[in-house]
Parts: sequence; C-alpha cells; structure tokens
Amino acid sequence: MKTVPLKSVMRQNQHRIVLVIDDSLEDTEIYRRYLEQDNKYSYTILEAETGEEGLELSQKKPDAILLDFMLPDFDGLELLVELKAKYYLKHLPIILLTGHGDETIAVKAIKGGAQDYLVKGRITSEGLRFAVDNAIKTAALQAKIEQQSQRERLILQITQQIRQSLQLDRILDTTVSEVRKFLQTDRVVIFRFNKDWSGAAISESVAPEYISILSQNIYDPCFGKNYVQHYKQGRIRIVSDLDSGKLNKCYVNMLTQFQVKANLVVPILLDEGLWGLLIVHHCSTKRKWQQIEVELLEQLATQVSIAIHQAELYNQLEQELNERKRKEAALLESEDNLRQINSRLLKITNQYKLQNQELDQFTYIVSHDLKAPLRAIANISTWIEEDLGQQVETETKKNLSMLRSRLNHMQSLINGLLDYSRVGRTQIAIETIPVADLLDEIINSLQPSSDFNIVISPQMPTLQGRKILLQQVFANLLSNAIKHHDRSDGKIEISVKDLETCYEFSISDDGPGIAPEYHNKVFAIFQTLESKYKSDSTGIGLAIVKKIVENEGGKITLESQLNQGTKFTFTWLK
Repeated sequence: MKTVPLKSVMRQNQHRIVLVIDDSLEDTEIYRRYLEQDNKYSYTILEAETGEEGLELSQKKPDAILLDFMLPDFDGLELLVELKAKYYLKHLPIILLTGHGDETIAVKAIKGGAQDYLVKGRITSEGLRFAVDNAIKTAALQAKIEQQSQRERLILQITQQIRQSLQLDRILDTTVSEVRKFLQTDRVVIFRFNKDWSGAAISESVAPEYISILSQNIYDPCFGKNYVQHYKQGRIRIVSDLDSGKLNKCYVNMLTQFQVKANLVVPILLDEGLWGLLIVHHCSTKRKWQQIEVELLEQLATQVSIAIHQAELYNQLEQELNERKRKEAALLESEDNLRQINSRLLKITNQYKLQNQELDQFTYIVSHDLKAPLRAIANISTWIEEDLGQQVETETKKNLSMLRSRLNHMQSLINGLLDYSRVGRTQIAIETIPVADLLDEIINSLQPSSDFNIVISPQMPTLQGRKILLQQVFANLLSNAIKHHDRSDGKIEISVKDLETCYEFSISDDGPGIAPEYHNKVFAIFQTLESKYKSDSTGIGLAIVKKIVENEGGKITLESQLNQGTKFTFTWLK
C-alpha cells in the first residue's frame, strides 16, 4: 500500500485524490499514467492491493475509487456494498474494473452503487479521464440534489411542527437534532441571550463523545463589544478553522473549552432584536462549510424565530385567559359576598325599621303618657294656689312655685330628648340657604341686649342643604354664647373658611370660657357645667348640635380656656 503524487500541472482547487484498489501493479501503473496526462487536474493516487487495505484507505475520503472486480480477499461487488454502507462514502463515485465484458456484472455493479463500469484491456487514457471526471461530477450533482431534497424535507418538517404544535421546547429539540443529523456534525445548540449578553443553550443535540453545554450560563467578554452589531444586522459567522489565527483570542479561548474546531453561527432575530443564536459546532476536525449548509441554517433560524414568536403570543394569550378566569372567579366570589352582605344589610335594615317603630312608639309614649301627667300636676298646683287664695302661707306658695319650675324643667328635658331622638330620622328636603340671611333671622329671634355685639363675616356663602338643621346648629351655639356670657356687652364673631369639599364655620365669644377638662363633657347628653337647678339648661343642646353636624358629614370641635372666651368650629358639606 502506498501513496503516489502525480506530476501533473498543479492548479488551485483542481486537485483530486483517487483510490485504486487492484492487485495488479501493472494495471495500477497504467491508470496512474493515464491520469497524469490530464492537464486540468492534478492527482494523488492511493494504492491498495487488497480489499482490507482499500477499506482502510477509504477513511481518507478520496474523490473517487477505481475498484477491481477480482481481489485476493474480496469479491468486487461485495466490497462495493461494504464501501457504500459507510456514511462518509455514501456519495463517493466508484468505478468497477473487470477483465471481462459481462453485462450481468455491469448491471449488478450499477445496482450496487457503482457510478460506472470499465472493461480492462479496452480502457484508453482519454476514456479513463472522462470516466473519472464524469463520475466525480455526477456523484457531486447527485449529492447536491439529495442534500437539497433533505434540506427541503427538514424545513418542511420543522414548519409543519411549528404549525401543528405550540410546544416550543419540542420544536427546538427537533430542530437541533435534525440539523446535527443532516450536517453530520458534533453539536448543534440554540442559544438564548440575557440582557447583559450572557446566555445559555436552551436546546442541544451533541455527539456522545463531546461535552454537553446545555443550560450552562456562558459569558463571552468579547461578545458585546465585537459581535452584537454583527448579529443584529442578520450577518452569519462562518469559521472553518478555529486555529487559523484570524480570530479574536478571547473568542478562540471560549470555544476551545467546548472542544470546537469549526463553527457556523446564524442569528435568531425577533421583533428586530437579537433573541439568540443557532450554532453548529464541529469538534472532530476543521470543516469547510458549504453554501447549502449555510442557507439551511438561515432558513431554519427564520422558522425558529416564527416558532418563538408564536409561542410567546400563545403564552401571552394563556396568561390573559388565566387572568380573565381569575377575575371571573373573583367576580363570582364578590357577587356571592355581595349577596351575603345584601342579605345582612336587609336584615339590619329590617331590624333598624323595627327599632324605629319602637322608637316612634316610645316617642308617642313620652309625648303623650309622660307630658300629660306633668301638665296635670302643673295645673293642679295652680288650682290649689288659686283655691286657697290668701290662706296660702308664704312658704307653701314658694314650694308650689318651685314645683312648677321643676315640672317646666322636666318638660324641657322631655322635649330635648324627643328632639335628640328625631335627629337623622326625619326626611328633610334640600334647599338653597343664604347663610347670612339665616344668621340674621336667628339673631333677631334670640333678641340679645342692645349692648351685645355680634359680628358676621361678609364672606358668608350660599349653599345647598337642609336649612332647618343648619338653623338648629347656629341657634344652639349662638344661644349658648349669649346665655352663658358673663357680661351684657359681650362680643361674638361668626366667620367662615371655604375648604375644598366643605365650609368651616366658627363662632367665637369673649365670655368666661370653659376649662379644658370639660371640653368633651359639654357634648354629652344631659351634661351641664352648672347645677341643673341653677340654670334652665337641659344639657341636650350641644349633644343635638354634635349629632346633627356628624349626621350631615361634618365634625365639630371646641377651643377654650378659662377667662379667654370660647370658639366652636364645625364643618358643613357643600
């Protein structure tokens, strides 16, 4: 077994390797001389005298094989079948050589995968060169056609899977697996970027003898600076030899750790952005990538982009659907809660109505059954005094007068209690209230002494509200300020502030004031700062004022110190 370089004129890219498997050295020498006469190609002849030698030399992937039909250890047709069974020789052109022109052998040879059939003794120099050249070109054409057919089938398979399935992981796994099989390479990955241009292989097909990089977080410090714009523009990176010395050192170091000797990288673009990469690693040897292989990866990268976009849309729709279901469930739950709340409110409303009925009944009892006896007692005391006339002693007369005073106080308490219970329970119409006019009416009804000075701010508003209630509030506060003043020449100031949603009214006087410890007490029902028998106050007025103000959505406060006057402030919604 030996290798013989021929001395034909060497031209760039015009060199061929021919394996001759023939136990006749004379015939082999003839074939060498015939091929040497070719001015278009230079040849390297690999010589094997046995079938075993031929199988071993076939691993060097020659461009063509001249195979003798009769070998010492093999039948030519048997060796032909064995050679064609090797995947790397699938498209290798084999020309069968025989010493006899047997058509039966010729048919079997062609069926077995031979490209041509030549009869020894009839071979000419021109005929051999033509047969070899034609066999190589025909085999190359057949390989290209088959490769194109396989490429189209692969693209169709991926496209159909994208249309039929929304499972992105399955689509990506099928893509890398089929691409590795089609290219007869060592590793194919789909790589997805993070925001910092690090990333991970989310799908991988790798030969058993090489390491897996699936799910490994990979960061190339050179990538962002040197390659991002390159890939964003849709450009492909083709590396046939990692050790060519033409590549960035950090890029070579990064690929070396993954055993890469040649690679092919196609960007996966999504919404005009760089989503990731479709990468092919050839680890066993350097490799010259064919245009058809590059075109395949370009087309598949487009299909992968479509699959990713489709999957993201599906996930978005699924999330929206789940959110809608969640909201519908929450709405149903809210409706159920609302029904329960409505049921409770209805029950409370019914209880409230019943309580109101009971309160109305109580009011009737108080106004009729309690007030009537009081009036009777008052009348009887008057009649007794009238009947006795001059016979009534002074002390008795004084006691009868005190009795009628207590009866009047009791009647005032009952009236105040009735007024307090009615606050918020009666329907009162909304009307326009000129507050300045309302205050004038109240002050005239109270008839303060001529020395008493009441100042009303000129900014008093006109508002919409329940006039009788606002009148009751002002009347109580002004009445108290006049009644409890320690001088007949006192002063009261009524002012207003326009807040965003309400008005804030203030009634200030320069009277004796109220000690801070009594500020909360004055708003409690039946609470007075003087003995109930020294004053005609029932202790209900400010309690009614507070209840009215709060029922109307406002609040009331008190500012006062002893001997420094008193200021009541309350808010009233606009």
